[in-house]
Amino acid sequence: MILRIVVLAALPLMASAQLLTFGIQGGVPAQTPLGRTDKIPFVAGPSVDVRIVKGLAFETGFLYQRLGGGYDNFTFLGPANAITFGSQTVRGSALEIPFLAKYRFLSERRAGVRFY
Repeated sequence: MILRIVVLAALPLMASAQLLTFGIQGGVPAQTPLGRTDKIPFVAGPSVDVRIVKGLAFETGFLYQRLGGGYDNFTFLGPANAITFGSQTVRGSALEIPFLAKYRFLSERRAGVRFY
């Protein structure tokens, strides 16, 4: 019984650092890009952070970004006095896969400030 209590008390000390962390990243630009009047673009997606050794971590994920749209209305005359009206919409999106290596010079306990 005492051995179980000692093992259960020591587990938090051995597992104090998470080796794998999941999260969500997202953002919007500080100002609307030039020529954009429809909607503000955004970037969002999941991320994974893997701690390799003490102080060194590797982060990756997927970031989805809507690139915007273009609208075009047109009219042209055809043969025999025919008039054609048309409209066209163009939209785009991008999927980015960033890779980031992070090194922490101070230990998390010595840093003093932690963000969650």
